[in-house]
Amino acid sequence: MKLNWSLQKSKSSRMSQATPEHPLKRTEEPLTKDNDQPPPFQSALYWFDDGNVILQIETKQYRVHRSLLSRHSKVFKDMFSLPQPAMDPGPITSDGCPVIFLCDKATDLEHALSVIYDNIR
Repeated sequence: MKLNWSLQKSKSSRMSQATPEHPLKRTEEPLTKDNDQPPPFQSALYWFDDGNVILQIETKQYRVHRSLLSRHSKVFKDMFSLPQPAMDPGPITSDGCPVIFLCDKATDLEHALSVIYDNIR
């Protein structure tokens, strides 16, 4: 396979760029597309009306108690105490609660929440 790219040096930069005759074929895609995922749904077990933070994994949301999670988990305590980046346009909220997006598996979070919440029932 032969690639046929025509590159020229930019006057303002040392980096090479594709010419108008041969534009780049790939463009960067956003990390997530809002239209690709269904709307989030609430956890049946861990959705508390008096919860003050919403944790979201994929399309599942958990409305839980920030102070309780911080008290029983150093991971949550550290996560909640991290300062937000200066470029952050503001927190995403739902029902007046900040929404925190996690990259973990839902089952892993549910195991952690069961350890915390099942011990206080």
